[in-house]
Amino acid sequence: MATLSVSGASSYQCSFNNGAYSACAAPYAPGTLKVKIFNVSANVAVNGTFTGSVTANAGGNLTALAGSSVTLNGSASNGTPPYNFAWTQLTGPATVTVPSGNPVSFIVPATIGQYVFRLTVTDHNNVTSTDNANITVTQQPDPGGLQPVHLLPH
Repeated sequence: MATLSVSGASSYQCSFNNGAYSACAAPYAPGTLKVKIFNVSANVAVNGTFTGSVTANAGGNLTALAGSSVTLNGSASNGTPPYNFAWTQLTGPATVTVPSGNPVSFIVPATIGQYVFRLTVTDHNNVTSTDNANITVTQQPDPGGLQPVHLLPH
């Protein structure tokens, strides 16, 4: 919850989301709050819209084998739906093409190392939030000392 407060509140009254006038401090859930602020002494009203924040969650860090498939699955909370999800690669020893949308799946490069991907969430009011997910790419396991077999022709 966020709180809207107006300096000098004793000379102001507020109407939240077209409701009755009252004190100028009100808790509200993230999203859009329409407020009309009325200055009692000046007999002037000002309309405004306050937009709450959206929160992006990139879904945590992953470990994947080189050349395997991985899925990034983020989420959004607060703000005003619907949400738009966009993934971009920030760092890594090789370039990865990340598809659009959410969730996104792609093949991890054969280059081992740390890769960082950023999720940007934009809500209906164009308020944005970002969060990062790290993918540690490891080498494929050793097949266990198996020796190659050579077949001779008859």
